Amino acid sequence: MLDTIVHWLAQRPHRWHTVHITLITAILAVVEDRALTALINCVVLAVLALLGAASVRVSLGHLPHPLHPFELLFLCLPGAFAFFIAWLTLPDVSSPTTGVLVTFGLSIPVAVIACILMWQEIRAADLQVGNKFGATVTTMLLVIVLMVAGRHLYREAAVDHHRAAVAQKTRLFNEASRQAREAASAFDGN
Repeated sequence: MLDTIVHWLAQRPHRWHTVHITLITAILAVVEDRALTALINCVVLAVLALLGAASVRVSLGHLPHPLHPFELLFLCLPGAFAFFIAWLTLPDVSSPTTGVLVTFGLSIPVAVIACILMWQEIRAADLQVGNKFGATVTTMLLVIVLMVAGRHLYREAAVDHHRAAVAQKTRLFNEASRQAREAASAFDGN
């Protein structure tokens, strides 16, 4: 039984990559310490990037040429799990805001479009190279802006509770300080 599974996984290298990511995600779900999770995630993302590049390179040798852009995207799909692992590095928020979900949600299809445009540039004939450079750079910049905005919104939602608590403590301290000054003034007046 195990030999059959291993043989099935060995037929396509990206299957092993998917299994590794799934196992790593399951392990990270068990880790409870946020600092340890963040440290593990940094290492895991670097390893996943290397495994993803190796998986795509090996898989490209097994596919017929020329490749369709969607075939390349299919090969890169296991790397999409890295998005969920990166999500684990974000601070805890009881419920992410709609703005966060919209910006992260928009960045994914824009990133797919950017990948397709880059692949078309790579596969273009010599005279057509650079025709889609502006569109490619624009979509890549849009992905970066959307991801940065989404992460910023997420962090803002994560620290709102802390800010409210600090503001409450500051109000209490200012009130106690005012009362102490009034008491001191009244004492000095007697």
